[in-house]
Amino acid sequence: MKSFIATSLAMPAMACLLAGVSLPLLAQQDWIELQDESTDRIIAAASLGLTDSQEKDLAVADFNNDGWPDLVIVRKLPFSTPGGLANALFINDQGVLVERSAELAPGFTDATDDRDVVIADVDGDGWLDVITAPTFGDQPRVYINQGSLAGVWQGLQYSAADNRIPPFTPGPKFCAVAAGDVTGNAALDLYFADYESPLEDRLVINDGSGFFTDQTATRLTPEMSESVFGTSALILDLNADGFNDIVKVNSSGSAPPPDSTPSAVRVFRNAGGGQFNTLQLVYTEQPYMAASGDFNGDGRPDLFVVDDAQDAILLNTSSAGGSIQFSTAAVSGSNRTSGFGGNITVADMNGDGFQDVLVSDVDTDIPGCDRELAILQNNGKGSFSDPLNGQDRPWNVSGTFDTAVADFNRDGAADVWIGSCSGNQLFMGVVPELLFVDGFESVQESIAPDQGYR
Repeated sequence: MKSFIATSLAMPAMACLLAGVSLPLLAQQDWIELQDESTDRIIAAASLGLTDSQEKDLAVADFNNDGWPDLVIVRKLPFSTPGGLANALFINDQGVLVERSAELAPGFTDATDDRDVVIADVDGDGWLDVITAPTFGDQPRVYINQGSLAGVWQGLQYSAADNRIPPFTPGPKFCAVAAGDVTGNAALDLYFADYESPLEDRLVINDGSGFFTDQTATRLTPEMSESVFGTSALILDLNADGFNDIVKVNSSGSAPPPDSTPSAVRVFRNAGGGQFNTLQLVYTEQPYMAASGDFNGDGRPDLFVVDDAQDAILLNTSSAGGSIQFSTAAVSGSNRTSGFGGNITVADMNGDGFQDVLVSDVDTDIPGCDRELAILQNNGKGSFSDPLNGQDRPWNVSGTFDTAVADFNRDGAADVWIGSCSGNQLFMGVVPELLFVDGFESVQESIAPDQGYR
């Protein structure tokens, strides 16, 4: 349920080309190696850290611009239960994540029913802001990054008096939010996916300084904004025409009229300037979530869809400026991707340059924490497999609400924060040791710390 605007840290490739040097064959290892270092690297009250059993959604970003990835967790009572909870801001202190909400994001201590969060620089000042999507009647919030004063980061600030997003009536029941520029003015707009309320979906347009107006009625057709169970949303250019389109998952199917829109991954095509004139159903099985990535390296954004039966990959076959088209294939060979699933994280887990996929197992509508997190390997052609299918590893956590991937300790390996029904865990990636032989002194390959965003 998660959207990212420049929030996922790039992982450097773990390969080296050495002329005239041979490398010994390494013992057979898992395709990724992760070590649980939660107790040493998560510093927080237990109820916000190691034993936080509440429903949670994660987003990672470098909020204070110090080169170390930080983390936001938005929280609510699990499943379809009203009940606001405090959110949490974790600041990265050289690989140790310290909860500092009261000091640096005091608005996070309010009890809100936030179900999704997106990170985006909405006021264009070079500092990443936080936008939340609430359910059960709360209003969305924009937490503005205050930047630095005399070299000291000033934190995230929310003020209802700012009225950055005018209140919605009736109160929203949002399940997802996406950020992206749909008008072409370089300011990031917001799309909120509605979850079974009369309000329906909302498209709010940024004036360039982080203040938004609801322009749903003038930019979308009524059929586009109609929503029964809107669970996921994305803003991205699918056909390389220079205009960002909207991808929205409707998970409905059995609702009676008038709320009878089919369960589908829907695409709203941007005709330019933020006017959406064409609606396409690009996947019509049993979708619940969608995430994007260039899975086959052809420069076009593809989609990974969590399906209530078996998850699917939609490879983008659209021609530049032409109609939006996909070829679809089900994920095969993974018992962890059949049945209900949840949030998706796209990240290069093993440093081979290909985007892999993590699928959280909790369907936030339906109680149940008995399935497992799936981490799927990309073969570089947009086909995914679970190399550990049927095998248990500590990181295949049961009851996972969401994951966040970043190089938290900047050693060159992808690390994974896992938020589950039983708490938060931080698994650190292991950088493989490459031993030089044939007359060379044995050394460990040195991988430079990651410094940038993908």
